[in-house]
Amino acid sequence: MAEIAVTGTLLLAETLLTFLNQKGGHENVHVQVKKLATWLGLMESYIRDEQENETREVAQDLVKQARDVAYDIEDILDEYMLLVSHEFHSHEITAYASKIIHYPGDTIALRNLSASIKIVESKIDQLSQGQTYQRACNSTPAAAAEAGSSSGLSQEGFANLVGDEIVGYEKQRRLLLDLVTGQDTRRVIIPVVGPGGSGKSMLVKNMYGSEKVQQLFDCLAWVHVAQPFRLDDVLQKILQQLCQRISLNELNHRKYLVVLDDIWRQDDLEKIIYALPYGIDGCRIIFTSQITASCGRSSNHVVELNGLPTTDAFNLFCKKAFVTGKCPDELIELSQNIVARCEGPPLAIAALGSLLSRKNQTQIEWMKLHESLSSEIISNSQLVVISKSLMRSFRHLSSTIKSCFLYFSIFPEDYSVKRGRLIRAWVAEGFVKKTPSRTAEEVAEDCLNELVERNLISISLWEIDGRVRSCRILNLVRGFIISKAEEYNFAKFLCQSDPVRPGEKIRRLSVHQDASATFALSRNLLHVRTSFLFKHRDITLSKIKQILDKFRLLRVLDLENAPLEEFPDEIVTLRLLRYLSLRNTNIRQIPKSIKKLVFLETLDLKQTLVTILPLEILKLRNLHNLLAYRYNVKNYVTYESVQGVEFPQGIGKLCALQKLSLVKINPHFETIQSLGNLIQLRKLGLTGLRREDGKQLCASILKMEKLSTLDLRSRTEEEYLDVDYMQYPPSCLQRLYLKGRLQKLPGWIPRLHSVVRIGLNWSKLNANENPVNALQALSCLAELRLVDCYNGDKFEFKANMFGKLKVLHIEQFDELNMIVVEKKAMPMLEKLTIGRCNKLKMLPLGISNLSHLQELLLYGMHTEFIAKLQKHAEDRRMVNHVKIIHSFTLQTNHEYWTLQNLS
Repeated sequence: MAEIAVTGTLLLAETLLTFLNQKGGHENVHVQVKKLATWLGLMESYIRDEQENETREVAQDLVKQARDVAYDIEDILDEYMLLVSHEFHSHEITAYASKIIHYPGDTIALRNLSASIKIVESKIDQLSQGQTYQRACNSTPAAAAEAGSSSGLSQEGFANLVGDEIVGYEKQRRLLLDLVTGQDTRRVIIPVVGPGGSGKSMLVKNMYGSEKVQQLFDCLAWVHVAQPFRLDDVLQKILQQLCQRISLNELNHRKYLVVLDDIWRQDDLEKIIYALPYGIDGCRIIFTSQITASCGRSSNHVVELNGLPTTDAFNLFCKKAFVTGKCPDELIELSQNIVARCEGPPLAIAALGSLLSRKNQTQIEWMKLHESLSSEIISNSQLVVISKSLMRSFRHLSSTIKSCFLYFSIFPEDYSVKRGRLIRAWVAEGFVKKTPSRTAEEVAEDCLNELVERNLISISLWEIDGRVRSCRILNLVRGFIISKAEEYNFAKFLCQSDPVRPGEKIRRLSVHQDASATFALSRNLLHVRTSFLFKHRDITLSKIKQILDKFRLLRVLDLENAPLEEFPDEIVTLRLLRYLSLRNTNIRQIPKSIKKLVFLETLDLKQTLVTILPLEILKLRNLHNLLAYRYNVKNYVTYESVQGVEFPQGIGKLCALQKLSLVKINPHFETIQSLGNLIQLRKLGLTGLRREDGKQLCASILKMEKLSTLDLRSRTEEEYLDVDYMQYPPSCLQRLYLKGRLQKLPGWIPRLHSVVRIGLNWSKLNANENPVNALQALSCLAELRLVDCYNGDKFEFKANMFGKLKVLHIEQFDELNMIVVEKKAMPMLEKLTIGRCNKLKMLPLGISNLSHLQELLLYGMHTEFIAKLQKHAEDRRMVNHVKIIHSFTLQTNHEYWTLQNLS
């Protein structure tokens, strides 16, 4: 775990070396910092070799000492950066160096840096000369890895706990058996994937041991793929089981079944598959893995285990917890709550059931376990099987992915965190760095995807394009990572009952309700780099100010939802701040002193009352993300339901910006032209556009080759957007939102071959400009929102068009009286919303052709339309296949909607 601290500090040291190189002079300090970076690099390599084995006391001791020294180095480097932060007012450090090299404070800062480094060097010398260091360095990493690979939960251990009889997974069992015994004459690769403890090996074992399967194949082999991976060892074990005294070539004449249990890397799997002969017709290779991505290039057949359904989970729990297998009536509710918190994995359910079978079967005992479940999996020896399963997954992570994973310990239980919030915080923390071809944000998204693929986090919501929208960790996983985060001083999660220990140096702090007084009185906040505030009951502005006043080296400050009416002045004293979120607070103004936060990369002002940004915002040349818009939606979206912020003249100076939304255009400034300098933009949102802005706006947009999201809004509902000046729009554009009148649909829109989401609102195109006709050939379009964008009376969705469309929203069309859906049109449509179309009195003709339709949502529709959806109405049969049918009616006072469930 110390590799997290070492790697992060090494990146900071490398950044400082770059800065010192650009400054010139002070060679002795440069040499000192380089020496520290070299030592950190050596320790990073050593710890990476040792990370498979955390049981060796020698290694553990050295790792802890290395972590503490790394944190000392981090403190020293950050203190220096704090003292010279004035030098970063210009992003062109090299050009600026000649002016700042004679700054008196800089010489003092360098002298202090040199003195502090000498103190740490003495610690490193003592550490290097110690017996612990020598013994650890003389140990063989291979032996440590071999010892580490044997830890964890074996298949036999799982069977002893859960039992040989598989509970649930009926669909997966049938699928696996069909794939194994089916008529496909090719050699079929079958992945069985799922989180640790989900029962993958037991499911395969149940099938593997069946008489039908045993008789179907000439020879069979089951091999656990140990780590570190050695291909020769795996192949030897396979041959020993398949047929003794034969070569691999002789397998070409055998029909074989091979099970590869516990695959951790795609490359390992492919090496084994490539080494095995093709065999005769019908050979099968099954592999189990926690990593979903491992099946990507190997098979089209996937058996996925995501936890037991509620009924099966409860049955397994009762089987283990009660001698009779039946839950007493007085314990049913508590037992169901315990099972629900397990969230599906049979290993955890069985372990808890077994633990409770040894306790008094009373409500008090059950309640104790329910309330302390997260901590019990770490402290209770009878539940160690769960933490061992999680530990195996944890050890296979790189230091970067470990940091990203442990970051979830900051968030409360059952808390779903949005993708953007995570990624922006990870970048600000320094967990990831940009590459020559990718931004740090893109690298961070890869890290998030890896956690998803390894089944370590649970997805709460998906984006329409398949990206994660929000995610969380399972309850039992949270208990595990909180214990690791605190054990290794990665983060501290505190409420009122968790006081700060004397001498404790907290690096990341998660403040919860009723805990603010504890922190306000604490003197241990000088080392905090990250602070999040949650559940703000009883937390006042004065308490927040007290907490902020005790920070010094903070990089990440998240005050989302905090009870703030004004911008706390203490924030601008946090000179090293890289991430600041004031989202969903009631602050109205950003002070001019914001210019002091020269390292700031993210400023999140979404859902605040800020409408104007000061001129000094242009000093923040490292700013990557500026989110500043507010939605004000009461009952339905209106044209005025969103507000942007006014920028001072010179927005083009913020050349590092990647996300910028929502800028309210000031006609007195040359904002549109200045935007052309922001060539790194991925997301751009503008409001207040005039018709005459169109030509210059298109010229600026064409310079943004990496733009993926474009949101344009005219000044008023009657103002035209004139944006038909791009023959070839940015090729990466995936999301387009146009809000305002259009003379005609821009000719470049049908050329958006990568677009997945389009919104056309209040376009008011005439009857000859049907947008459906122009958009239907877009091959990647997955979501289409149409609001008052067409004055015609008919929408017709043609056969074989909108092939990937999943979501269709049609709202506020005053003349629309007919929707036609031809056969094979929108074959993947899952959700259809129709709202406030007063002349539409019948269901879309051909709606029965939408075989994948799951939701039909209706808002403010004519009573005649709704009547045809009633269960005994004549047209009801057309939508019998739709699971959810809801009708919402706005009451006469226009204050709320009433729901009618027509499902």
